[in-house]
Amino acid sequence: MLCARGGCKKSVAEQLLGTVELFRRIGAEFFNVVPRDLRSYCSLNSRICQYALKRLGVESMLRPCQLWHLGPRGNFVVGFVGNEARAGKWDGHLICVSDRWIIDSAVSNLATDFGLQVPDVIVGKCFDLPSRVFARGRLSDQESLMWVEPPRGFLTVAPDEPQEIIEQYGNNLADAVSRGSFTNDSPALLRPNSGANPSFLC
Repeated sequence: MLCARGGCKKSVAEQLLGTVELFRRIGAEFFNVVPRDLRSYCSLNSRICQYALKRLGVESMLRPCQLWHLGPRGNFVVGFVGNEARAGKWDGHLICVSDRWIIDSAVSNLATDFGLQVPDVIVGKCFDLPSRVFARGRLSDQESLMWVEPPRGFLTVAPDEPQEIIEQYGNNLADAVSRGSFTNDSPALLRPNSGANPSFLC
């Protein structure tokens, strides 16, 4: 969606596909065009997503956050938890947000770090009301995910990423979404938690 002084108007892609379908296609196609060995690179993947959306005429922003997994094994958190910096690993988590929708293309950090079964990509609706928890949804009857503002005191600036890689995969992703070539299953539908936005979709 493009916004200016005169108001907002939908991009050509949004007019043709609808906002929900556009974001579902982004999620469905992401790791068909981006190598799967990049699944844990939240900063790079979010920038690829942002670049693809811009190619499709849709404005978006990068948003640092914590990703929480709540389940019978306990609570597990990715991002801004006080881990010591090490080569190639940022103590943060970054997602792409557009028109009150989130696209998290590095959910697999929960699998890598804690052995949890989660989708590779999640597309979901933000809550309509201001809150430190800005999105939440269920993976199952016993497991849920939520995206939370970073705690105070943390450096929330994500590391820079190679522009040529962003452009290469961003262009490929935009092309795949435009073609509508579904070669992967669409991301699963997350059921909203009680009291959560009922339009939470993944």
